[in-house]
Amino acid sequence: MPKQPAKADKKKNLAIINEATYLLVVLGTIILLLLTTFNLDHYLEKQKVLSSADVTPSSHDETVFWESFLNENENYIEGWFELAKLKMSDGDIAGAREALIKIEEINPNLEELTRLKKLL
Repeated sequence: MPKQPAKADKKKNLAIINEATYLLVVLGTIILLLLTTFNLDHYLEKQKVLSSADVTPSSHDETVFWESFLNENENYIEGWFELAKLKMSDGDIAGAREALIKIEEINPNLEELTRLKKLL
């Protein structure tokens, strides 16, 4: 008679071990899938490169903004400086010179004005 309870205990222990193994395998698979997804997102995020096409519309929009703003507020020196810097970064040297001339008309004694003139 003692053999039957031992067999029942073995079957019960084996079933528990099988269930625990199944749960660990499922849990491990879920963790691996989550880590793979995270690493893939991290890898793809590093691959994004900012192109010149992405930058140009923004600087163009800023230039248009400052030009329209300065048409209404001609004596706003900081705006003229921004416009001159934007035009220089876009390669429009003549436009940058025009903005610097306007700054010189408003206040010819600014240090930043002489610095920007040297850059041109």
